[in-house]
Amino acid sequence: MSHYFAFSITAADTLHLPFARKMTLKGAKFVSNINVTKDGSNYFELRVFANDATEVMATWQSSSSGQDFVAGTPVDKTLANTDEGDFSSTQICKVESAITGSGAIDGVLLLHFEDARTL
Repeated sequence: MSHYFAFSITAADTLHLPFARKMTLKGAKFVSNINVTKDGSNYFELRVFANDATEVMATWQSSSSGQDFVAGTPVDKTLANTDEGDFSSTQICKVESAITGSGAIDGVLLLHFEDARTL
């Protein structure tokens, strides 16, 4: 069964998503509400962390090595560290947004989880 969690991201912040049962992160997508042009001095970075809260599974950034964001256009990410994508009821999924310079972020992060398989 699929479960979707949406976060409104409008500033630098750290969010924690707790779980009531075992879940596996299957996908992540960010939709910006504003146009953002990549910039080496003024940018945002949005990261979704694995179950250890240190390894990053998905990153969106508007730095010079990142990408431009068009308002209303979803940007899917291929997940990294998928071996760390299973979350138990005692773990959290950490999401961090950071702003550098006069960078701006305003959008919605959608995380797709499925019930974890029991082996």
